[in-house]
Amino acid sequence: MFGAALDYVKQFTPGDLAFLACAAVTLLSGLGVVTQRRIVNAALLMLPCFAGIAGLYLCLGAEFLFAIQILIYAGAIMVLILFAILLLQRAIGVTILQYSRQMLPGVGIFFAVVALLGYVFLRLPWDAGEPGELPIPVAVAVEHADTNTARIGALFLTQYLLPFEVASLVLTVAMIGAIIMAKRWPHEPEEVSE
Repeated sequence: MFGAALDYVKQFTPGDLAFLACAAVTLLSGLGVVTQRRIVNAALLMLPCFAGIAGLYLCLGAEFLFAIQILIYAGAIMVLILFAILLLQRAIGVTILQYSRQMLPGVGIFFAVVALLGYVFLRLPWDAGEPGELPIPVAVAVEHADTNTARIGALFLTQYLLPFEVASLVLTVAMIGAIIMAKRWPHEPEEVSE
């Protein structure tokens, strides 16, 4: 039983091992994020999680997404989250601990999702051959693109134009919602500074 598994593992390339290492870092740090009681520690554990996701992108040959993941998420978003947590803790003068009252349902949902993904993984025909071909105009645009960045741009402006515009609309609505929530309304009392 273990001999067949050992023979299978011996076939792994360095790229396969790097992918598995990045996946393990992502999963373990993600587990740490949701199980830490101190919210600052949970936020700090997001950094290796973001780095592991960036490594997965690099292993899959998506260098542009790797760079964006490092710059945007591991850099800017991480700093923003830590800044907000630390500023909030200083403003209220209390260390923030996170506690989830929904731990039991969350664990149940976790195992249900793992079971569903395992079922799909086992039922998927892995030797089905090449995926379906792209439509002709999209295939021509992607074929003439020289780099991953150019290919991503070509796909954003051809095949994935509608989802790209919907994402920009969602971000605009979120920004308007944040402005409305931050606005002080006439019936709200003024804050008194001590």
